[in-house]
Amino acid sequence: MDASWFRELKYDCVFGDDLDLSEISYVSEVLRKLDRSILYSLSPGTSVTPAMAKDVIGLVSMYRIIGDEWDTWWDVKRQFDVTRDFAIANLIGETGLNGKSWHDLDMLPFGWLTNPGVNEGPHRYCRLNLEKQKTQVFVKAQLSCFPILSCKF
Repeated sequence: MDASWFRELKYDCVFGDDLDLSEISYVSEVLRKLDRSILYSLSPGTSVTPAMAKDVIGLVSMYRIIGDEWDTWWDVKRQFDVTRDFAIANLIGETGLNGKSWHDLDMLPFGWLTNPGVNEGPHRYCRLNLEKQKTQVFVKAQLSCFPILSCKF
């Protein structure tokens, strides 16, 4: 692949319960030395806390704050609590690598899906009805950076 195409680096399983601050810091230092901006994104193996995010916020462009989610109402509902906790911790839109650092709620499990832990498919349609899918889109689009939740622009 031509290196000029490279615009994002997503680094999995070094955040959350798998936090490896030395690896995250090393990659951030390398990216700062490049002559162009690269989006540096972290993905957790599992859950993330605001305290963990405070350790990485200045090192990355974006960090996922929720593990994989699926098409259950519990997964949609959980996003409200997680987003609230990060907003209360004042971590939405903080200064990060090459600009602001944003948290990411990630997946939209719509359409044809496999089941968690299965790498083949598709074999079923999303279990969320249309209203619940709209709610999930609202959570991701609005609550991730909503002025009433103290976003910094």
